[in-house]
Amino acid sequence: MRISLLMIVILMFLLHSQSLFAGKIIFDWPQVGASRILMMDDDGKNVQNLTNEGFHGAVSPNGKYIAFSSNRDGNYEIYIMDTDGKNQTRLTNTPGNEIFPSWSPNGKRIVFTRETHIYTMDADGKNEKVLTIGAYPSWSPDGKRIAFINREKTGFDIFIVNVDGANPVNLTKSVEEEFFPAWSPDGREIAFVSRKVNTFDDKIYIM
Repeated sequence: MRISLLMIVILMFLLHSQSLFAGKIIFDWPQVGASRILMMDDDGKNVQNLTNEGFHGAVSPNGKYIAFSSNRDGNYEIYIMDTDGKNQTRLTNTPGNEIFPSWSPNGKRIVFTRETHIYTMDADGKNEKVLTIGAYPSWSPDGKRIAFINREKTGFDIFIVNVDGANPVNLTKSVEEEFFPAWSPDGREIAFVSRKVNTFDDKIYIM
């Protein structure tokens, strides 16, 4: 079954949106020049702008903080802020681009992409560690694994790897390209987008 581009946009909204606490949702709002991170009630009311520039906001497990990426200082870095948008603080400071933050379930570590590699760091930006080649990391609910994408000969596949960088496993091994892995709350399934190479024939899968 084919899914329209609108449906993919909706899927990305759902995968990138996260519950802050009962009745609240944050989401990315793409626009020309700079994306923004917004918050609203779960009925769509009371929309609030949290950042003038930023994307891929990830809510901490305790609901107190949001990690996100922003290029406000010349290149993409990982920042953290309170859930009301205050106290925005930069965690990384390198010439590379840091994007796609995801929290560990205990809130002590953040996984992210720097250029072509996946790193983890403490929630205050200290103790960085490189894990593997790849992008778009997503921390599993049990805290033991990280899902990500990596380029294979035929395109991008979904992988998982232990949090110490050991035992990477290709889950999809497909001739199509897979993106945006997202764990189910119980950690038993992963949702992702699959696309035929050089097309926009996108489909949504779970495995």
